[in-house]
Amino acid sequence: MSENVNDIGITQSSLSVREQTLSESISANESAKSRIMDTDFAKAQSESVRLQILQQTATSSLAQANNGPQSVLGFIG
Repeated sequence: MSENVNDIGITQSSLSVREQTLSESISANESAKSRIMDTDFAKAQSESVRLQILQQTATSSLAQANNGPQSVLGFIG
């Protein structure tokens, strides 16, 4: 009889730990969902476009800078 009571206690303790873990997971998921739903998609898209333009501008500037020395060598040679 005492062995059964002990087993029940162990099982109950294990279930309590699992319940706490699941509750924390649910809370974290709800928090993440809330952040996703609160995202200002227009602002995020605008920022993405801005960063793409900056990247293209930097790439173009580097290409022009690389062509500069070659042009000078063309005049000399």
